[in-house]
Amino acid sequence: MTTLFISAFFQGITLLQDSVFNSFKAKSQIVSLDTSIDVQSDACGHIIPLVYGTAKVQGYVIWSLPIDKELNEKSQYNYYVTCAIAIAQGPVKSVLKIWANDLVFDIEKYTHTIYYGDEIQEVDSLIASYEPMTPAFRGLVYIVFEKLPLAEFNNTIPKFSFIVNAGPVDDLERMVNGINIIPGTGEFVYDTSIIRKTPGYYDHDAWINSGISEKVNQHCNYEDTDIVVSLQQMQDTFPNIQWVSVVVSWFIDSLDVSTCNIYPAVEYKDAVTHPKYWQVAQYTRENAKVVTKNSQGRVIYGGTINDLSLVEYIDLLHMKGYKVLVTFFLLVDDIDKPWRGHIEGDINGIENFNNQYNNFILHYANLIGQRVEAFIIGSELEAYTNLRDHNGVYHGITNLVYLAGLVREIIGDDILISYAANWTEYNKPQMDILWSNENINIVSIDAYFPLTDIPQPLHGFTVDELIEWWDKGEGYDYFYINSNDKKDKIFYESPIYAVKNIEYWWNNLHYDDKKQETSWVPKSKNIWFTEYGFASVDNCTSQPHVFFTANKPEFPYYSVGKVDVLAQRNAIIATLRRWLESDVVTNFFLWCWDARPFPSFPQLHNVWMDGSDWKYGHWVQGKVYGVSLSYIVYDICLRAGLLEEQILSTALSDIVMGYIIDKPINSRQALQNLQNVYFFNILEKDKKICALYDQESVISLHTECIVGDSIRRETQHMNHLPPSIELLFLNYERHCEWDIEYICKNNNGKKNTINIPVVMYEEQASAIANILFNKLCYERISYNFSTYSDVEIIPGDIISLYDELLSKIVHIKVEKTRQGKVREVFGVLYIPEIYSYFFSRYSIDISQETTVNVKPGDTFLNILDIPSLPTSSQDILYFVIIAQDNDWRGMTLYNNGLFLCDTKQLSVIGKSNYVLRKGFSECIDTVSEIIITLIYGTLTSLTDEDFLNFGNLSMIGKEIIQFQYAEQISNNQYKLKNILRGCCGTEHYMDTHEENEDFILLDANVIKLETQKSDIETVQQYSTQSIGSDNMLHFNILYTNYSRRPFSVAHLKVIYNSFNDEYIVSWVRRSRIHYVWSDYTDIPLDEQYEKYYLEIIFKDIIKRGEYIHNSNQFIYTQEMQKNDTIGTGLLVFRVYQVSDIVGLGVVNEVSYNVYI
Repeated sequence: MTTLFISAFFQGITLLQDSVFNSFKAKSQIVSLDTSIDVQSDACGHIIPLVYGTAKVQGYVIWSLPIDKELNEKSQYNYYVTCAIAIAQGPVKSVLKIWANDLVFDIEKYTHTIYYGDEIQEVDSLIASYEPMTPAFRGLVYIVFEKLPLAEFNNTIPKFSFIVNAGPVDDLERMVNGINIIPGTGEFVYDTSIIRKTPGYYDHDAWINSGISEKVNQHCNYEDTDIVVSLQQMQDTFPNIQWVSVVVSWFIDSLDVSTCNIYPAVEYKDAVTHPKYWQVAQYTRENAKVVTKNSQGRVIYGGTINDLSLVEYIDLLHMKGYKVLVTFFLLVDDIDKPWRGHIEGDINGIENFNNQYNNFILHYANLIGQRVEAFIIGSELEAYTNLRDHNGVYHGITNLVYLAGLVREIIGDDILISYAANWTEYNKPQMDILWSNENINIVSIDAYFPLTDIPQPLHGFTVDELIEWWDKGEGYDYFYINSNDKKDKIFYESPIYAVKNIEYWWNNLHYDDKKQETSWVPKSKNIWFTEYGFASVDNCTSQPHVFFTANKPEFPYYSVGKVDVLAQRNAIIATLRRWLESDVVTNFFLWCWDARPFPSFPQLHNVWMDGSDWKYGHWVQGKVYGVSLSYIVYDICLRAGLLEEQILSTALSDIVMGYIIDKPINSRQALQNLQNVYFFNILEKDKKICALYDQESVISLHTECIVGDSIRRETQHMNHLPPSIELLFLNYERHCEWDIEYICKNNNGKKNTINIPVVMYEEQASAIANILFNKLCYERISYNFSTYSDVEIIPGDIISLYDELLSKIVHIKVEKTRQGKVREVFGVLYIPEIYSYFFSRYSIDISQETTVNVKPGDTFLNILDIPSLPTSSQDILYFVIIAQDNDWRGMTLYNNGLFLCDTKQLSVIGKSNYVLRKGFSECIDTVSEIIITLIYGTLTSLTDEDFLNFGNLSMIGKEIIQFQYAEQISNNQYKLKNILRGCCGTEHYMDTHEENEDFILLDANVIKLETQKSDIETVQQYSTQSIGSDNMLHFNILYTNYSRRPFSVAHLKVIYNSFNDEYIVSWVRRSRIHYVWSDYTDIPLDEQYEKYYLEIIFKDIIKRGEYIHNSNQFIYTQEMQKNDTIGTGLLVFRVYQVSDIVGLGVVNEVSYNVYI
C-alpha cells in the first residue's frame, strides 16, 4: 500500500491585505501523514516554500511505499525506501546542493528523478505504477527516490534539505553567447581526467616517493574534474553560449625584447604526476623552469597547460557543442606581474623576441590549430606593435603579419586568424597593416573602454544609462591627458581618434601620421570583442581595464572599494544590448569564467593564491545567481491579484541573492521583508502600485503650502531607543542557514529583533543592521504639519522642506496622512546619507576555507603473510592500509564480500634510500644507520623498556627489523639507529635487499585479522571501499599461513667423528610465539610434535631425506655414506623444523668438505 501526502494544490500561503492586495496564490500544502513509516518530520500543514534566487529549504516526504527489506550476506536485513520528497514551489532552475541529516548528500549514488516544477512536467512513472491516478504535480519541485538504502541513516528516512536556485532567466543569462575561460595557467587545470601528483625526489635516477598523492585537478564533491564541473556550471548559468575562448599562457622573464626569454614553466620539480606527465613542446618537468615564487614559497602563477590536457579539453568543448577560439598570453614571470603590453626595447634586438615568440605560437598551430574554429596569434602586445625604426617600419607589426602567414600554412584556410588588440591599440594607424592582411580574418579588440566618467549614483547606473554612455563621454567625445585622474579633458579633433567610436572607425578610411591613406578598407572585416567585462566593484564602468589583485590592490577612478555585483551586471547587459544587433561587432567573449568550479574557487586559498582577487575581480562565476528585486516585487504583486499593467517596479535595481517565503504571510508582509533590507517604498500613484527607492520619491514642499504658523517638531528621548539591533538573516556563506548580526550601542538589556528571510553575506547584514539602528535614532524626531487638501501627499513620500528651528532644509518621510478641510501630515526625519553603505551590492567576505569535501581516492592493500610478530598470535594476516590520495577519510575492509572492519588510520609506510648490507641477527647494531623516506606517518624513538618490549618492529623488503632511535633529518626522512636485524625468523632475508625497498612500520596502524585453518592454500579475496566513495577495489592472495611456518633451527653444526667415520649433525629448535622461557630447562615447543626434516646434498644432488622425531641430532653413518656414494666434495646438511599444519619451516643448512 502506498501513502500519498499531497492533496490540495494552489492552497497554502494566504496573503490577505486591503482591497489592493488579494490572496497570494502559493502552492501545495501537505495535509496528511501516514505514521506507519518514520519520515523526517510531521509534514501536516507545512507550506511548500516559495523561493526567489538561491535559498535552502527543508524537504518533506509526500509519497512513499512501505519500507522494504532484503536479507544480506551477514544474515541481516538491509532496509530501503521508495519515496517522493517535496522541495519547493516551481519552477526552479537547479538544485545546487543536498543534505541528508546535515551531511552533504551525493545524489548521483542513488536512483532518483528530480522534477523542477514547470507546468509541462509529466507524471512520474514510478509513482504512477502504484498510484494510477497520481497527478504530475506541476508547479511543485520534488524528487523521487527508488530503493534508497537506509543503513547509513539509522534505517530511517533522513531529513533532507536542499539549496535551490529559482527565478526567471534574465537578460544577463540569456544574452551571453561567448565567454573566456581562464586561468590560462595551471599544469592540468584543463584536464578532463583526474591527475595526481606524488611528492618525492630522484636518487641515482630512481624516483623516491616522499608523501601521499594528491589530486591536482579535483577540488569539489563530484566524481568529475574541476573543469568538467565548471563547464556544467557555466552551461547551467549561460544556456545560450556558442563560443568559448580558451586562454593559454607562456612566460617571459623580461620586458626587454633584446634580452628576454620566452618559455613554458612548471609549478614544482619535487613531485611527479600520473597518469599524465607534464610536457609542453620539447619541455618536460626535468628541463623546464619553475615559475617565480613569492616570499611564502608559493608560485605566483600556475604552470603552463600540459599539451595533451589542452587537446582533450578542446575536444570536450566540441563534444558539448561549443565553437572554440584559442588565445595566447605572455605572462611576465616577475613578482610584480607587469603587463605584457609594456614589452618593448631596442629595435635592433627584436629578433631575439620574434624568434622565441614565433616558436611559441607555431607550437600551438601544429598542436591544436586544426582543432579550433579561431586562432588568436597574440594579445595586447601594445608597446611591441608600436616599435618602429628610423625608416618608419613597425617591426612588431611586420613580425605578426609574417607569423599570421606561417600559421595559415599550418592550419589551412577554414580557421579564422586574428590578433587581440588592446582597446587603446586597435585604432592606431600601423595596426591597419595587420588588419588588412589577407591572413587576418577579423579585427579583435579587448574592449575595456571607459563608459562613465562621473561618480556612480547611490543605486548605480541603470542599463539604459550605460547604453547611452557607449556613445558619449570619455573615449568618444574627449579624452583625458591622464586617464587615472579624470582631469584636463581634451576633445577629439576627429572621430577617427575616438577609441570608443568603433562604428566610425569601422565605417571610414584611415590615415597615418603623414596623412596618407592606410590599407584599411571600410567595413571589410567584422569586429570581435575577444574580451569585455567589468570588475564587481562600484564605479567599475569608469575604468573597466583596472584589474584588482590582492598583492597590488587597485580600483577604478571614483571607486571607494565596495563590492558591487549590480554595477558589474548592468554594465555587461548594457554592453550586449548596445552591440548585439550591430553589424559592426559580431562576436563577444565575456571576461571571465574560471575552469575552477565555484565555490571551491575562490574559497580554497591554500590551493589557489588568486582566490582573494575574485571578490573585486572580473569573474562572473558565483555572482550571477541572484534575482532582480524588481522581478520579486512584480511577482508578489501578481500573486496578490494585481494585473501586469497595475504594477510598476522597474525603478528597483538591486539584485537579491535569495528570498524565501515558507510561512503563512500576506502580500504586505512579504514586501515588507524586502523593504526592511532594500529600503524602498510601495506607493499608489495613477492607479498603479509603484515601487521606488526612498531617494527617488522626494517632493519639495514650499513654505506657502504649509497651513498655519509653523511645523510642529517633537524629539523623543534616547531612552526610548533600543540599545541594540539583532538582525536575523540567511547567511549565504553558511549554506543559507539562519545567522545573527548584532549591533550593540549600550547595555541596558533592551533589543530590537528583526527577522528577515533574505539570503545575504555577513557584511551586507552588518551594513543593514547599522542602517536600521541609525534609522531608529533619526526617526525619534517626528514632524506634524498641515497642507492644503489639493497638495497630493501619500504615505511613503519623502518631503523636502525648510525647518526654521534647525535653519536648514530637512527630509521627512511621510508615515500617514489625515484628510479633512486640510491634509494633516505625520512623518519622521529622513537622512539620505545613512544609506550610503552599498548594502545591496553583495559586500562579499570570502571565507578562508582551505579544505573541501571532495570525492576520496581509493584504498590500496599490501597484504602481509609473514611470521607471527611477538605482539600478536599466530593465524594472522596483516593488512597495510595505503591511501591513493591525501583526501582519504577512512575505509571499510571486506573478505569475499563480507564485512570485516573499518579504520580511519593509514599505515606508516615509506622507502629505504639504499641497499641494506647484510648484518648480524643476534645482537643490536649500534653502529649502522638506515635512511628511510616516509610516504605517510611519522617515526619516534623508544625508551629501553619499550624497545625491549618489541617496539618499532618494521619491515624492509622481506626482512623484519627493530629500531630504537629515529632521528628526523628532513621533512619526510628519518635516520634509524640501534637496529636489530633479522627479527621473527627473517635472518635469511638479510642478504636479499634491493634499492628503494618498501618500509612498513608494523604498529597498530597495520590491521591484524585472524584466519581459519581451512583458509590455508586457498585464494582469498579482500576488498576495500573508501569512506565517501562508491568504488571498491579487490585484492587476491593465496594464503599459506606463514605465521605458522616454523623458524629455521639455531646453532646448526656438523662434527666429523673420524673414529667411526660418521658426521654428527645437531641443532637447537626455535620458538615462534612462546617467547617466555618458563622452565629455564628447554626451548618451548610451538608445534604439536617435535619433528624435523633433514636433507643431505652432495654435489647439488639430494642424496637422502629423513624425518627426525623428538630429537635434535642426526648421525650420518659410514654405511649411509656408502649407500649414498659420498666421495670427495662438498657435503650439505639442510634441516627444517616441521609443522603438522603447514609442513616444512624455514631451512637452515651447514656444509662440510669431504676428502677421501
